[in-house]
Amino acid sequence: MKNVKLLLIFLIVGLSSNAQNNDQSIPIRDNQGMVLILNNEIIGSVDLLKSIPSSQIQELNIHKEEKLSTKENLFYKNDNKGIMVGKTEFDIETKLQGDLNEFFGLNADTDLYVNGFLLENKNYKIASNSITKIEIIEPTNLFLDKRVLNISIK
Repeated sequence: MKNVKLLLIFLIVGLSSNAQNNDQSIPIRDNQGMVLILNNEIIGSVDLLKSIPSSQIQELNIHKEEKLSTKENLFYKNDNKGIMVGKTEFDIETKLQGDLNEFFGLNADTDLYVNGFLLENKNYKIASNSITKIEIIEPTNLFLDKRVLNISIK
């Protein structure tokens, strides 16, 4: 009985000390996949191609060495998977960068990251079907001076 009480006390103290952890660092992720850019304006996941009939795809190229941005990837391991570039007339539901920023309470011109890469071109749209997670990244990171959005795509 005494051992059970002692074990219970250690469990409570251990769990409560972990609950007090206020560390807001960004963990480095390694699930970055290849990014698809359609019509030089829509960013999405490669899975987006499954929703487009093959007769609607006019052109498709793979660039294994290219990155989405010239800036360093802040949130993912830097092993680049490449970019797939395509052209299609198929209508894809998209979200504008400014609209996403405003929805989350940020200025419309706030920087936006996709899979950790800064979108330098503010005219890119994000395919709605490809968005798996949207994070507001606080400026506690050494590289950031204001809050930004990081959009994860499949």
